[in-house]
Amino acid sequence: MKIFYAPSGTEGSYFYRHYLPAKYMQGIHQVHIKHRASYQDFRDYDLIILQSQWNLSQKGNIQALQSQGKKVVFEIDDNIWDIPHGNESRNYWTPDKLRDIKEMFTICDAIITTTKPLSDILRQFNSKVYVIPNYVEDMSPLPLAPCPIRIGYAGSMSHAPDFTPEIIGALKDI
Repeated sequence: MKIFYAPSGTEGSYFYRHYLPAKYMQGIHQVHIKHRASYQDFRDYDLIILQSQWNLSQKGNIQALQSQGKKVVFEIDDNIWDIPHGNESRNYWTPDKLRDIKEMFTICDAIITTTKPLSDILRQFNSKVYVIPNYVEDMSPLPLAPCPIRIGYAGSMSHAPDFTPEIIGALKDI
């Protein structure tokens, strides 16, 4: 099978949702990833996975691919209807974009998401919703050492509000 991943960008969840799955499927399937892909890029693939912020202007292209027997799957890992105030993504999802993405959900062959609660929301638009949690590669534990504990954090700026006073307090206690 020839699989094409079309991520909305190369930051944030791209690594866990596209890069790692593609890496592990290499050798089993022919897998390609390209940011800013177009209809022309998809023509030679059996399965096309679109991530998050693809828009309704692609509707005709998706239907053309489907008419050629190709499967088009939409991948999303955010509840775009309940974005916290202060999160920069809230401004992106205007009522027009929310309407358009609902239509995208209905025309795609399936939807992939990260959690059961989000899959329950998405099933109102498409009955074929699959939960694939984010994957983190195996990591070896660090040896115990008499040095200060260091905590690393990775995420986009949209996660800055995650650092509530309670979280900051807990981190200080560590």
